[in-house]
Amino acid sequence: MQTITLGESSLECSRLAYGCWRVTGVITHPPIDDEHEKRGHDAITAAYEAGYTMFDLADIYSEGLVEEVFGRSLKGVPGMRDNIVVTTKCGIRQKGDPDKDSPHRYDLSRDHIVHSCEASL
Repeated sequence: MQTITLGESSLECSRLAYGCWRVTGVITHPPIDDEHEKRGHDAITAAYEAGYTMFDLADIYSEGLVEEVFGRSLKGVPGMRDNIVVTTKCGIRQKGDPDKDSPHRYDLSRDHIVHSCEASL
């Protein structure tokens, strides 16, 4: 896998990012069973073993569930945490967030971005 240096930083990662949107096999946030969890873990692990060191996530992927599965996978693969770059995105609020009458919309306010980043960590 070819690697790149990110901008003027010292971070080096795979030239291609592994998109994690569908690793749980679900788009929304119904409870996932052990099989979906295992598939997600297996997909993330296989990508890492194939040379991917940049992983793309977002707070809306399965309503945050993908980030949870990714975190558990990260704990389960020795050395992975020190060898990858995680990117994430935010700015989309689902219908009903934060109030039941709130519409589906974009929210690029400072407060929402900070909240999304904190929640992703």
